[in-house]
Amino acid sequence: MKQEKKLFIGCFNKSVILTYIGVVFALTGIFTLVEFQENELIERMNFVMFCLIISGLCDLFDGFIARKCKRNEIQKAFGIQIDTLCDIISFVIFPSIILYRMSTQYRSEIIFIVSIVMIVLYVLCGITRLAWFNILANNKCKTTDNSKDSIPAAQCRLYICSYLWYYGIFICCKLEK
Repeated sequence: MKQEKKLFIGCFNKSVILTYIGVVFALTGIFTLVEFQENELIERMNFVMFCLIISGLCDLFDGFIARKCKRNEIQKAFGIQIDTLCDIISFVIFPSIILYRMSTQYRSEIIFIVSIVMIVLYVLCGITRLAWFNILANNKCKTTDNSKDSIPAAQCRLYICSYLWYYGIFICCKLEK
């Protein structure tokens, strides 16, 4: 059996491309967070939230699209791995950088320290969750009660967006006055 040569490694279909689009938006948001100055927080945060929401929507639908596509076992395994790696960027790294930038807005050392501890815990829980579900997917395990064992990553992103928008609208506006 002759194997065809590929230009790129990997298995690409609509769901993987959607996953990549989501990570591009997450990286765009990260780059925006890294570049703006303290006094630009309010103006840039709306764009950062837009990037967070779009990457969340891409993640929300990539699994749905993946289940609709006809894929072999290698394509399924590749999709699982790519989804997890992109989720680390979109759901773990991106929100933690947002939270870090927000924590630097306070002039209180205790708030900053508590924020750093919370961010570290969030990152540890996020990567642990993603690793656990990869193990379950690789071993084709099912949870005993047919439900997720933790809050889905997209739902976590919604909670973070809600908090950050609340912060941006109510807290930051009060700080500027």
